[in-house]
Amino acid sequence: MNRYKFSYDLALICTKQCLNFVEPSSADDAVDLALKVFENCYNKILSSGSPVLEFVESAGID
Repeated sequence: MNRYKFSYDLALICTKQCLNFVEPSSADDAVDLALKVFENCYNKILSSGSPVLEFVESAGID
């Protein structure tokens, strides 16, 4: 598993957790919010320089 796949999976988990507390007023609002939250999570995870990301990348974890 490379750092991008790992970051993607982690961002999906973060997005789901964040959206558990939100009640959108429409389907369009729900999709828009989910995309914004996912993008924000993914970008923060990638830019964090996390030791976990470095470990995943260097260990070649599948």
